[in-house]
Amino acid sequence: MTFFRRLTVNTAWNIGSLIVLGLSGVVLNVVIARVYGARGLGVFNQVFAVYLLFSQFASGGLYFSTLKFTSVQNKDKAVLARIIGNALLLGALLAAFVCAGVFFMKEGIGDLLQSPQVGQALIWVVPGLWFFTLNKVLLSALNGMERMKIYAVAQSFRYLLIVGGVIVLTMNRVTVSVLPYAFSIAEGLLFVGLLSCYFFRLKQPLALRPDRQWIREHVSFAWKAFPGGLLTDLNTRVDVLMLGLFMGDAGVGIYSFAAMFVEGFLQIPFAVAVCLSPSLGQMIDQDNREELAGVSRRVKQTVWLLMAAVGLIAVLLFPQLTRLFVGRGDFAASWRVFMILMAGVVISSGYQPFQMILSQAHRPGRYTLYMFSFVLTNVLLNAVLIPYAGIYGAAAATALAMGLSVVYLRRFVFSAIQIRL
Repeated sequence: MTFFRRLTVNTAWNIGSLIVLGLSGVVLNVVIARVYGARGLGVFNQVFAVYLLFSQFASGGLYFSTLKFTSVQNKDKAVLARIIGNALLLGALLAAFVCAGVFFMKEGIGDLLQSPQVGQALIWVVPGLWFFTLNKVLLSALNGMERMKIYAVAQSFRYLLIVGGVIVLTMNRVTVSVLPYAFSIAEGLLFVGLLSCYFFRLKQPLALRPDRQWIREHVSFAWKAFPGGLLTDLNTRVDVLMLGLFMGDAGVGIYSFAAMFVEGFLQIPFAVAVCLSPSLGQMIDQDNREELAGVSRRVKQTVWLLMAAVGLIAVLLFPQLTRLFVGRGDFAASWRVFMILMAGVVISSGYQPFQMILSQAHRPGRYTLYMFSFVLTNVLLNAVLIPYAGIYGAAAATALAMGLSVVYLRRFVFSAIQIRL
């Protein structure tokens, strides 16, 4: 199978999982908005933002090292067993410390975000944080081994479990503070499913015993990549967290209603990135610059055209879908937020599939510097625009930061590996 044919097939499978993600996001927004209102949705999404932030501390960049090493060693099962097994051991230990920290800091986090309900909710996501770390390692190994069909199915399984958990908890009339327990339920069940897949489907052993070589390799790479991963996840929630500082739960809920849909559309170029990353690492290791340049041109053109079409249709349909699912009410204002954010997504979409190129080029430090530039820009723009324009300021700031990220990525990639994207 040719490179582009394999990439197309793998991406198609992952876009299928993104359809599940998109529908799951719609259901989550609608169910929570209808039952708990804008304030409840704001609490849920602030908890989600904190959950994603601490998940980076819990995983410590180990998913980067797992992806890198499994993509290079994906033919040797004995080596793969040691790579994955030692990443799981390190992840389990690190995540346990982070989970304890979240448990003791929950009230302080709620006070910082001016929402006691957020603090109360964090206790329910602690088990999910631990399982999330292990799942991230296992999913990164699937990515590195280019088992993209299984990867896509596993990701779909996660989204469906979260939605199912929220629906069950809502039917039991729990308070909004208990609702994030759905993350813990989903991650625990996904972990069982992934382990079963490795043992029974892939026949892949996991060497769960310390190996000095691979512990040293993981720690060395993950330590350098960790800040970049932390900044990546933080960047997806900068707007929501800063709105939490400047505005109440209701304002965050209106904004996050649109932002969650936008995040779903961002998964399209992300799906391409997931499928492309192992091949990028191999091309760079083999110094195959001509092929890499050709891949870059073709991927950018295809993703831009796709996202421009998808973005236009989404902006036109969003008001009708909002009225259909939740009525106008508080959420009518989210259409303008959605329109502004989608503009930023479309402009930057051609380069989104190459976000991991610096890490795959064994330049995790440069990747961290790139993400630091991106996040700092996002934070500063949000800090300036939110006090003056509220939720629309947050949307404009985030969209501008996305556009500037293209400039940063091109410059960092050329400086690090002398390749023009």
